[in-house]
Order: sequence, then C-alpha cells, then structure tokens
Amino acid sequence: MTAEAAVHVGSVPMTSPADAYELRAAELAIWDGLLADLTPADWDRPTVCDAWTVGDIVRHLVAQAEEQVRPWLFLLRDRKATRAYPELPQLDAHMRFGAALHAGRSRQEVTERFRTLWTQANLVMRRRPAALRRMTFPSEDAHFGAFRLSLAEVYDVFLPRDLWMHRDDISQAVGRPLETGAHDRLVVEQVLRDLHARWSLRPVTLELTGPAGGTFDIGDGTPGTTVRLDAVEYLRALSGRAAAPAAAVVTGDRDVAALVTTARVPF
Repeated sequence: MTAEAAVHVGSVPMTSPADAYELRAAELAIWDGLLADLTPADWDRPTVCDAWTVGDIVRHLVAQAEEQVRPWLFLLRDRKATRAYPELPQLDAHMRFGAALHAGRSRQEVTERFRTLWTQANLVMRRRPAALRRMTFPSEDAHFGAFRLSLAEVYDVFLPRDLWMHRDDISQAVGRPLETGAHDRLVVEQVLRDLHARWSLRPVTLELTGPAGGTFDIGDGTPGTTVRLDAVEYLRALSGRAAAPAAAVVTGDRDVAALVTTARVPF
C-alpha cells in the first residue's frame, strides 16, 4: 500500500464559510444521536472539564448558541459574569455564567433547546456579512494569554472545534467511543493549522492514526523527525484535557518528538 503523502498544514486554508456550515451541520447531526442516548444518570456524570458535568457542558453549548442567534447577549453576559464569578478568568466566568442560566431547566428542555438553537445558529453564522466577520475581539487562554480573534475564526474554526471536543468530553464521561465521520478530518486539520502557526521549532511530520487522522508536516523546512500518535488522543492533549499522549518516534529526534507531545493549541 502506498503511504499517504504528507499535507503541509501551513498551506491549509482556514475553513470557508460554506464548508464551516456543513461542518457544523455534520457535528450537530451526531450530537442529535448522542443527546438522545444520554440517560438521567449520564447527565450528572463528571467530565474532564474541571467542575463540569455532562449536563453543564450541554447547558454551556446552549448558551453559546443563544449568543450566536442574539449576539448582544454576549456583551451583556460578559459584564454579569465578571460580577458573578470574580475569582475566574473572564472567559471561564462567561462560560460558567452561560451554563448556570439553564441550570433550572429539565434535561428534556435543555436538549430541545440545544437542537433548536444550534440549527438556528448555524444558519445565522452562514449569513453573517463579510464586514461583520472581519471584526475582531479580545480572547484569552491559560497557556497563551491574551490574543485577538475575528468573528470568522470563531464561527468557522473555534465553534466547530468546541462542538467536536465537547462531544468527545461527553463520550468519555459516559464510556462510549467517539463517533467519527468524514468531517472529523477538517477539525483535525484546523487544529494542526493553529499548531503550525505557533511552531517555531524544527519541522516534524505527524502520523496521526485513526479515522480522523492523516500525515501532516508541521513547521518550516524539510522534517527530519516523524512521530506517530492517535489523532483524537493528540487533540485532547493539545487542548490541555490530557497529559502528553503516547507517541512512537518513527524516525529522527526524540527530543523533538517530546516537544510535539507537550504542545498546546487554543480551544
């Protein structure tokens, strides 16, 4: 069998609005089945997200969808979140506040709101005018500190990534394998694109295994090291949800491989 040619992620474009719409729709279709299968006991199970249960994650995503449909809610909630959770970083406070808004709703009501609001949000994001999509706003990450994001990046990269990663969080919590489809590769490519943008070390080839995987070159120049990792496990580690994953050094420098496994990307 011929080995797959490596994709240099520096040449991978940011997801287009049309592709992002289809990507979010594919995610939401799988979410529909996942939510239908969750039991009342599942709803209260802890997840790898600190202090968040399965239900908290779903409530957070409902609040996130509301803010895409009615964007003025984001600024309003941001101010209230600071007062409600002064001990938390701004972004964490915002997410905690949004989830808490739906804490009094039943599991069935939250699930129905998720389906309805995310369908609306997906359409709204596709229809946003280009001038609005170019607008930027400050964000933060515990590892990278403060940085700026455009609304296009939020709509087309970070929200699909967030849906995908939280679906994995819940799948792990309830003990079921992550369901993967053709769209998962697009999520992986955009994560690696962000990794490449922050990679200032020697170039390396990543052989990511599993249905969402592939072969990718990171960094500028010809790679001298090839590292093999499980694609989903690697994204968990890049997000900070898991420790450095098991990695096989196929060729090259073990020190470079170690840096690969401890890298981080904003999620």
